[in-house]
Amino acid sequence: MKQDLKRQDLRNVFLGNASTSKKSSAVSDHVDAASGYVSGNKWYQKDEVKELLKNPKMCEKSPLYEALEFMIGRGIITSPVEKWKPRRKSLNPCFHHDMLKRYLEVFNAYSQTLVNILKIETEKEFCDIRKPLAGVTLDIICETMLGFSVGAVNDPESQYIKAFERLTDIGTKRVFTFWLWPDTIFRFTSYYREAYQSIKLFNDLARSVSLFIFIQYGNCSN
Repeated sequence: MKQDLKRQDLRNVFLGNASTSKKSSAVSDHVDAASGYVSGNKWYQKDEVKELLKNPKMCEKSPLYEALEFMIGRGIITSPVEKWKPRRKSLNPCFHHDMLKRYLEVFNAYSQTLVNILKIETEKEFCDIRKPLAGVTLDIICETMLGFSVGAVNDPESQYIKAFERLTDIGTKRVFTFWLWPDTIFRFTSYYREAYQSIKLFNDLARSVSLFIFIQYGNCSN
């Protein structure tokens, strides 16, 4: 009896009968994506779905994120929901339209550089676009976040590109190899030692840039 009542409650929430429906011109007569009506039945109700998505349990990260924590630390990507939510909220102004407009010049410059590189690559019988894409990504991240470019896009053999590619490979390998998930096992593998060296390279770069900015700021203050 209780199970029947629960099923009926769920049916009322997701398959409640609809008396009227404002049809969307972008879909057929049987489907209204905007309001959730399908062939006269309401397959969801906005208020219920809103409450469902507000539940903190729905924002919990997959355990697979823990496999990447060694690489990117306990930041906004890997943080549990109780830490992620306030941090994400505090970062919202950084993604405001007016804020992102400041970086358009950087995005456009490196995008044009990438286009020029790919034009040359397309003349070859075979081209690997991973290195130019990795180089552009690194340069954009460094210049927008640190105000400093490592020149990776113009140097395919850059140590930073190699470290970035190796970290990507190791991270992917660990995610898809379940016996590497436990830290106690992973830390005894060659993958961990390689990843540690690559991470150290980027950490040293960040510290060097931070020190340079600190010294510059100190000189300007004096």
